[in-house]
Amino acid sequence: MRAVTLDKKGEVIVSENVKPEPGAREVRIRVVMSSLNFADLKQIRSGSKAVLGLDCVGIVEKVGDKVSKVKTGDRVMAFPFTSGHAEFAIATEALVFPISAEIGWEQAAAAPIVTFLSYFLTHKIHKLLPEDTMIVHAASGGVGTTIIQLAKNLGVQTIIGTVGNLSKADAVYKAVSYTHLRAHETRGN
Repeated sequence: MRAVTLDKKGEVIVSENVKPEPGAREVRIRVVMSSLNFADLKQIRSGSKAVLGLDCVGIVEKVGDKVSKVKTGDRVMAFPFTSGHAEFAIATEALVFPISAEIGWEQAAAAPIVTFLSYFLTHKIHKLLPEDTMIVHAASGGVGTTIIQLAKNLGVQTIIGTVGNLSKADAVYKAVSYTHLRAHETRGN
């Protein structure tokens, strides 16, 4: 099995590895796609020996004997403890989530880290209310644009976004406009 890893010098390589076997509460996923996240880039830049590929999407190939939420053949997104940038990944069942048939692989692969983090911040850390004013730093990135869209869907009227360079501002305007248009279309139905 091939996987993207870091060698002893901190260089990115494709290595051959043994196909992993799931434990009792674990799932083996045949990876279809994975995301390259900012955390991966930080690991690569630091040269530290760490697992790359924080998330992946794919098809459940094998489940441990105590797994009950997913079955072989299911389309899933996951946060594996082995590399998501590999042909196969292992994740604990609690970090494996089904993907609806209506969602394409590309959409699903782009979603895990940014969507889960954004949802947690806007619904769990602080449940956003329409009267809230929100400041989003790095608003043009994946988490920033996702938080903006979630906030707009929750009715937040005042969102202030910061960007490191004005050339990135267009992505923020598109995130706000897209959400606004979607909300407007939904009200008409």
